[in-house]
Amino acid sequence: MTEKEHKTIYKEQLHKEHVDDKGLNDLSNCVPSCKSCNSSKHTDEINEWYNKNNPNFTQERYDKIIKWIIEDYKLYIKEKKPRKKYERKNKEYNK
Repeated sequence: MTEKEHKTIYKEQLHKEHVDDKGLNDLSNCVPSCKSCNSSKHTDEINEWYNKNNPNFTQERYDKIIKWIIEDYKLYIKEKKPRKKYERKNKEYNK
């Protein structure tokens, strides 16, 4: 479901579902999920839970999930600026 549909039904944003339950808590391991799917997955691996036995399964949706965790999430990561080396205002002190 879309985020708009989810907000109408559940009165909240989509959930962040971990693809690998023991994996990282960043975009490379998380996909948007409705409340129902988030609750039903529990600690299952994505392939255990989201497959042809799942009534909500579509190959198109599965392909989107895999594409997200392989490459699409990278589009939303902001590059960190390198830190500048600390310089003292009083150069006499640095000698």
